[in-house]
Amino acid sequence: MERKDKIESREIGGKLIYRLKAELDASPEIVWKKISSVNEIKSWDSMIMEIEGEIKNGGRVTLRSSISPEQKFKLKISNVVPNLQMTWSSGMYPLFRGVRQYKLNDKGARTELIVEEVFDGWLLRLMKTKLPDCQTLFGTYARDLRRALC
Repeated sequence: MERKDKIESREIGGKLIYRLKAELDASPEIVWKKISSVNEIKSWDSMIMEIEGEIKNGGRVTLRSSISPEQKFKLKISNVVPNLQMTWSSGMYPLFRGVRQYKLNDKGARTELIVEEVFDGWLLRLMKTKLPDCQTLFGTYARDLRRALC
């Protein structure tokens, strides 16, 4: 069954926040397997052009996305609790930083996935025009993940 995802962006206290809330027809363990392995991500995320590294506490991932193909993102991985949460971050605070948190909530045979990305720092005002539209970013992510879970 196709579900409606809730995707929003807002600015609060000098921060730009993108948020996705999606209900998926799979257990947290199955969703976790899809979102916490670079090999799995390569197989389903249509926006990822390249990704390498390890998704684990203290790990690092480098990726290129079709949303910004000329840029390589170097991400630090932290707060990894299998089947529950993880955090990916990049940037140089206080200049500019992006922090993406993934949270999984067990809903029986389903999983509520919440992905929230917060951008902040002194350069946010300048960088804001270079950031992707959250509808495209998170809408494609949710659609691709849902297809991979079928």
